[in-house]
Amino acid sequence: MNIGKILKELRIQHNFSQQQVADILNVERTTYVKYETGGSNPTRKIKELCALYGVSADYLLGTQTASNTGKNLTATPEPTITNFNCSGREQTLIKKYRHLDDDGKEDVDEYVDLRLTRQQRKEAEKTDATA
Repeated sequence: MNIGKILKELRIQHNFSQQQVADILNVERTTYVKYETGGSNPTRKIKELCALYGVSADYLLGTQTASNTGKNLTATPEPTITNFNCSGREQTLIKKYRHLDDDGKEDVDEYVDLRLTRQQRKEAEKTDATA
């Protein structure tokens, strides 16, 4: 199987759209489409694609199959994402979050806490106004 077919198969197994994968890889959707259709090789993105799908470069390049390793190479590396029934958008955010350094993660955590506090305050104000 060629790399384009493997990429498409993995993307579908992980319930990603082409746009979501393109966003994760920081490329245009048209560039990612070329990866899947064989119009271009994702040479500079192999490492990121392997990390995204939890497979080896050998598997992604079609030189190793699940049957000759005894492993399920297409299994999601962190199945907890799908166990929580995350939407594609939520999965994309989680993948991006994982690429942040500790300072970036701390900034995101603080921002989410701030937004939740504001939302709770607004909801409390609405409740008080209707009471």
